Amino acid sequence: MSPNPYAPPKASVEDVAGPAMGAPALWNPRAAVAWSLVFSPVFGALLHMKNWRAMGDAAKAKEARVYAIVGTVLLALVMGLGMVFPESRSLDLLSRGGGIGLLVGWYMASARHQIKHVALHYGSSYPRRGWWAPIGWALLVVVGLFVVVLLIALAMDAGEPG
Repeated sequence: MSPNPYAPPKASVEDVAGPAMGAPALWNPRAAVAWSLVFSPVFGALLHMKNWRAMGDAAKAKEARVYAIVGTVLLALVMGLGMVFPESRSLDLLSRGGGIGLLVGWYMASARHQIKHVALHYGSSYPRRGWWAPIGWALLVVVGLFVVVLLIALAMDAGEPG
């Protein structure tokens, strides 16, 4: 019997099955690293933590959470010292070097592993999560920090004799 010429085409199994079958929705880990240049490694570590949770790796999620906490503490420390010693050139250099060091350290110790893991297990065809919410939250945090630092600076300036 000859095949029906009016039948719809059949897909082979190789065309349908890909590396992303059953993949969770993730933020692109490379893009998270790139956004960390703008919003700090804390931002990227939090997104990577959420990605690890979505992929079901609780240990890696906990590790990413530790990087986010350490980054937050270091940023708070640098901002606090900057308010106490506003004219310190060495503190300025330390904060810049520390920020770059934190970013490079986080990337080398943690972020690149997620980039490789996602590429190996899901390729580039996994469901993507949107960027509006995390970037919106990051902008709100930046504006909030600016307002808090401004209010503290104004309070400190008002407390000094004139």
